[in-house]
Amino acid sequence: MRELNIVAVGSSPLIAAEIQGLLQEILGNFFTVDTATTDSLQKATSDTFYICANTQGKKLQSVIPQEQLFIWELHPTTRFFLDIAKIPAGSDVYVFNNLLPYTELLAKECQSLGIDNLNFHPLAYMKMPHNEICAELNKARYIIGVECMLGQEALLSEQFRDAVQPDTKIIPGHRSATIQCVSQLLAAIAEFYLAKFDGVSDTKGNREILEQVINTLKDAANRAVTSRLGANAPLPTFEETLSDGSLAEHKSMLAYLAQKLAHLSIK
Repeated sequence: MRELNIVAVGSSPLIAAEIQGLLQEILGNFFTVDTATTDSLQKATSDTFYICANTQGKKLQSVIPQEQLFIWELHPTTRFFLDIAKIPAGSDVYVFNNLLPYTELLAKECQSLGIDNLNFHPLAYMKMPHNEICAELNKARYIIGVECMLGQEALLSEQFRDAVQPDTKIIPGHRSATIQCVSQLLAAIAEFYLAKFDGVSDTKGNREILEQVINTLKDAANRAVTSRLGANAPLPTFEETLSDGSLAEHKSMLAYLAQKLAHLSIK
């Protein structure tokens, strides 16, 4: 039985689906990941972890207990910034998103990487009049943003696509979570199952569940590194292996993983 529920939370269904995809990419098939929007959550459900982007963290902290909320730093991959750096100096670049805070955050991230010779203009379509958004899109020659926002569900939807000029260069950013953020979640998952299996009987079913959790966490740690740094990045090593196959052995291994993942989560 998979007793831990995982919910990806976003400012919109699009962002929630993006975080859901990142979680499934990292965790594999052991967990079912549900989605929710920030405004839809009124209280936390027991045995549930909630994962959101840092722009939604402050709002959710008033609803979700600290031990159940995981605020992820999501950053586009290096390729995104390399493509933006190729835009001619002095160009107007439009940052398209549903809400204003991330448009500002993305522009600041570009500038912090030395891309400070462009004029960034925020386009937050849930906070600006539709006519104003379309007028700005009509004159845009460069549009950047999160991958899920620049596709058929938002920028290229029926609502906005006619305002985008055929020769406009659209640069989508595929985001991934930092290794520290992912490791914090994985360590918490390990601790959750350690607590759940405290004092339970040594049965085949219990051993199988813990073995699945252990393998899921090992694989997830490796996926987190490769998704963020690339296939050639050094992977975390977990030297210990199961020997006698007892429930106590499984719990010892899980405790070891929790400790090591907690160490990886330190910034």
